[in-house]
Amino acid sequence: MSHIIDKHEAEIKQLGFEVEDFVPIVVQFGELKEKKSDDKKITLESQMFRVIIQKKWNGKDKTFLLSAFDLRKKPR
Repeated sequence: MSHIIDKHEAEIKQLGFEVEDFVPIVVQFGELKEKKSDDKKITLESQMFRVIIQKKWNGKDKTFLLSAFDLRKKPR
């Protein structure tokens, strides 16, 4: 979770959440994206964020490895 906090803590706090509360919300209410999922990862998306659950890392099975991406368009 530290990499999620490093990259996305400010955006998540702007939405009024703490990271440790937000990720479970996306997991619970996000939509499974089967076309973006495969034998190595599961992809869940909400309207503004994506959560990736890695099932394998460096070729080895893992319990969970989470990564999150901000899907809001950023001003240029």
